[in-house]
Amino acid sequence: MTNIRNSVIVFTLISLLFRIEINSQSLKHHQAVAAYLYNFAKNVRWENENRISEFKFHYVGNNERIKEELESLAKLRRLRDKPIKITYNNSELEKAHLVFISKDANPQLVQLYDRIEGKNILLVSEEYSDKKLIMINLTKKNESLHFEINKANIINQNIEITDDLILLGGTEIDVASLYRESQQTLRTLQKHADKLEENLINLERSINAKSKEIELQKENLEKQSNKLNEQNKTLSEQSLLLKKRDKELSEQLNKINEQNEIYEKQSKKLEEQKEELAEGNKLLNELKEDIEKQKNDLAEQSKALEEQSKTIGKQQEYLHLLIIIVALVILLSAAVYIGYKNKIRLTKELEIKVQERTNELKKLNEELEERVNKRTDELQRTNKNLGEAKKEIEEVNKYLLNEIDVRKKVQTDLAESEKRLEAILNYAPILVYINDVNGKYIFVNYEFEKVMKLKFEEVVNKNDLEIFPKQRAERNIAQNKKVIETGKALTFENPSQKEDGLHYFFDIIFPIFDSNNKITATCGWTIDITDRKKREEVLKEAKDKAESADKLKSAFLATMSHELRTPLNSIIGFTGILLKGIAGPLNSEQIKQLGLVKGSAQHLLALINDVLDISKIEAGQLVVSISKVDFRKTLTGVVESIIPSAEKKSLEVYLSIADEVSEIESDERRVGQIFLNLVNNAIKFTNEGFIKIDSLIQNGKLITKVMDSGIGIKEEDKEKLFKPFSQIDTGLSRNHEGTGLGLSITKKLVEKLGGKIYVESSVNKGSTFIVEFPNK
Repeated sequence: MTNIRNSVIVFTLISLLFRIEINSQSLKHHQAVAAYLYNFAKNVRWENENRISEFKFHYVGNNERIKEELESLAKLRRLRDKPIKITYNNSELEKAHLVFISKDANPQLVQLYDRIEGKNILLVSEEYSDKKLIMINLTKKNESLHFEINKANIINQNIEITDDLILLGGTEIDVASLYRESQQTLRTLQKHADKLEENLINLERSINAKSKEIELQKENLEKQSNKLNEQNKTLSEQSLLLKKRDKELSEQLNKINEQNEIYEKQSKKLEEQKEELAEGNKLLNELKEDIEKQKNDLAEQSKALEEQSKTIGKQQEYLHLLIIIVALVILLSAAVYIGYKNKIRLTKELEIKVQERTNELKKLNEELEERVNKRTDELQRTNKNLGEAKKEIEEVNKYLLNEIDVRKKVQTDLAESEKRLEAILNYAPILVYINDVNGKYIFVNYEFEKVMKLKFEEVVNKNDLEIFPKQRAERNIAQNKKVIETGKALTFENPSQKEDGLHYFFDIIFPIFDSNNKITATCGWTIDITDRKKREEVLKEAKDKAESADKLKSAFLATMSHELRTPLNSIIGFTGILLKGIAGPLNSEQIKQLGLVKGSAQHLLALINDVLDISKIEAGQLVVSISKVDFRKTLTGVVESIIPSAEKKSLEVYLSIADEVSEIESDERRVGQIFLNLVNNAIKFTNEGFIKIDSLIQNGKLITKVMDSGIGIKEEDKEKLFKPFSQIDTGLSRNHEGTGLGLSITKKLVEKLGGKIYVESSVNKGSTFIVEFPNK
């Protein structure tokens, strides 16, 4: 009975094969393609098919007949009693169950394969040459349509294949041969990568050396510029101080002039008073002479009076004699008596006149004394005023002498400052020149003379038209005019052909203001930046080389993604087939060795995925897809997936999620990757005890803690914990496999999703990794 049943099955398969062959020959190409796609879908099984409401076939290509045939297929046929939907927009690629890429769209296959790799999607290609990237590939042979199958890639997509699929006319690809080819390609790429890495290191060293040299020169230039700015500031301050001193001196001179005018007026008044005093003295002398004369006259009259008194005395004596002889001479007595009476009368009249004259002279003398005293007081006051004026003049002279000394000192300081500034400008390693508002040069330094091959005397008090060719002179005049009109500095680069080649100059022209904020001149600096330009060109070349190297690196990573992951997926898929016993029964040693191969391949695939992830993150190419995420479901799924690993080490796993934890806005895949990394890390470094995951809402944040009772972390090792390619010490590196990328990728993913991660740990007391996400 068994033989008869087997014969019937073989006959049925041969009949089916014969029928498909005839049909593929008789059908047109687009009809045959649609028929094959439908039969492929019938002979594979997707995950959770019971949840699928409709099967989605996605077409990539430009063959309108195939599109029409697929649309017709969707209308007329059903797959396992469920409708078929055809899509064309590549944004819906990840939602499809079967993707068909026609021959004209083969250049897109690599990119599209990356998007669906590892997902529950079947890829059907047409006449694609790289067998490592196919799942089912349609081929033409003798005008007949055939197909070839890469089982390993299909298994990697978690798609089950029925044995009848091969019997439909397909050919199974030799996975071992593909693996050997990939290994050879990998070795070639590794050599190329090593060479590229060496070139990158040399290039990086060269760029670093050039950058340091440029930074050093830049610092020197900035120091010189700062020094010049400080000196200019000092000069400006001294100029302002000098102007202030000049103003104060002008005020003092005006005050001195006023004092001089007062002094001259007082001197003039004093001279007048001296003249009046001289006239008074002259009058006083005349009065004194009159008094002396009157005294002399009075003395003479007194003398005459004394003589008369004496004469009277004598006459009295004579009278006594006459009385004795009166009797004798009556006539003579009468005559003497009459004479005496006349003399008495004359004497009294003379005494009255003398007394009157004496009173007049006394009154005149009093008036003269009063005038003399009054004049003396005036002279004394005048002398006092003259003394005060003299004292003030002496103080003014003293102040003037002091101000003159100060001004001389300021002028000396200014002259010294000007000499210092002139020395600085003269010996500055840049061209410095100053023009007045009329465009005439009033200063050029030694570097200007050296570069322009012009002497100071040949430039000063001349304008540009008298020195330079017309075109250059007009350009210089226009630049100075613009600075004067705008009152702002002007900067520009100026290439110039010299005997030793093309030179580049950096020019800056700025206005110089006086104390009234009026532009009095313009100053220009010219710096030879030829060396800097050359260094910039070298840096640009280095940058271009670095960018080229970066492109090579990206190409290498893309190639590594396909050239390494594809054979690894094939190995994983092929070992899976062998372990399931599809190719035949295995003994215990073979199962053990195949398990080691599969585990190593999965470990290597995880390592490659980590390297690619960290490369994308550092290149800023990591894209996250934000949507509503059921955090409770995601975290529960992560914990369920690690239960077998924890049970192997006899670890207890606890999960606690608060009731208020529900949905958040984030990237579901990346959130799962974060907590899978943290939980796997906890299992790796915990030999006994427990793993505990707690999640709750606190202060508006979703806080999740991953705790373990493992070996713990030293305080000094926490800083390098999240650095790429580093583990906490070499001892741990030997005891626990890994690259040190997991936590680094986890931290960058957490930060990319707007959260933060930190650790609390002590040696031999376990670790707690805390992840905070916004609760939104």
